[in-house]
Amino acid sequence: MAALDPLTTYGMRQVPDRIDGAAPGANTFENAPIWETLEHLAKRELTGNAARDEVQRLMTFLTPQSAELFKRISRGTQTHGEIVVLVDGVIASREIGNGIINRVSAGGAFEENEQPVFQAWDQIPLSAVVPKGKYEVGYR
Repeated sequence: MAALDPLTTYGMRQVPDRIDGAAPGANTFENAPIWETLEHLAKRELTGNAARDEVQRLMTFLTPQSAELFKRISRGTQTHGEIVVLVDGVIASREIGNGIINRVSAGGAFEENEQPVFQAWDQIPLSAVVPKGKYEVGYR
């Protein structure tokens, strides 16, 4: 939801790149303090150079995929996509996947062979995210 909520912003006009020369990180969203940092950014408890430095530090310790997701959440865009469910490593049909997601939403848990995956297909600037707004850029 952090990337989809147009009302939550993080105060970052330009997200810094990873620290030059640093070895690739091995942390993911599950084992790095990403959510706490996003909360501090949204509440403006972390701003300016301190915000830039913390985001850059975290991006350096993340895997390239997690760093890219973190960057996209904190760069002033809204991501459009959907959550699909892998069952035994294969994308489940929409009916089965939605059933699993509904089960988890009602307080259940993913089974050992089930994994949620967010598939993004669009990135829109927040300036275009308005009621009945239209973003006139074609897909690539």
